[in-house]
Amino acid sequence: MKRIGKTPGSGRKPNTPNKFTVERAERAAREGPLPHENILHIARILMTDAMAYRAQEVTRINKDGVEEKVKEFKPGHEAKFHDLLMKALTANEKAAPYYAPRRSSVAVTHAPIDPSLLTDEEVNVLERIATRISEAVQPSQSDLMAAREIATRH
Repeated sequence: MKRIGKTPGSGRKPNTPNKFTVERAERAAREGPLPHENILHIARILMTDAMAYRAQEVTRINKDGVEEKVKEFKPGHEAKFHDLLMKALTANEKAAPYYAPRRSSVAVTHAPIDPSLLTDEEVNVLERIATRISEAVQPSQSDLMAAREIATRH
């Protein structure tokens, strides 16, 4: 006898990679880091280097004779710090799409339906859908009135 439908337990198990995914991962492992991994590595190196030039906390005596802690750059370090920081920022911007892709907005457009053009079968289908939705979610009075108005138009 011929089976109808899916055989229980058949098919690839969840989270099992396909042949192409396995081959791609093996090739990447053989060839070394991928470009976006290199960019991220460079960004981290630049950030580490920049931290070596950051302002250091020093104790100074202010004009009132009170000791206070302030952050100061050593001579020539401020420009180097900002330069390395900007390079790290640029590298991070280039790597970011690989780790946190941008979300794009999608406009949903639809043409209004003229109920007078629907067939009896289409109206019946819509009524069944409306019934299922109303069982799942309690509609407001205004929703019920609008649905009745649409149904009586036809």
